[in-house]
Amino acid sequence: ALPASQQYPAPGQVVTQLATFSCRLDELADYSPEKYVLNAKTTGKKVTFSFDAQTRMLTATVGSEFKPGNYFIDIYLRDKNTGITAQNGWLFTIAGKSNKTGY
Repeated sequence: ALPASQQYPAPGQVVTQLATFSCRLDELADYSPEKYVLNAKTTGKKVTFSFDAQTRMLTATVGSEFKPGNYFIDIYLRDKNTGITAQNGWLFTIAGKSNKTGY
């Protein structure tokens, strides 16, 4: 697992809309783009992100508005040297009436 804290939105949180999300990758003290592949995604959206190695904060900007419903944020890390991967993810909800009538 990829330890994370200070997640926004918090796991399970209900928000009205989301333009950015963030978290602190607590154990990623030795990060460099030469050493690791780091990626941040959320369900069905284009995401632009940055990582501040000093504060260990990952901040991501979402390219378009969310429709009401449940979404997943996925943070992925791969060590280029060993190929070992680590991941952290959590669900959040955009409040409002969903257009879904069934599953």
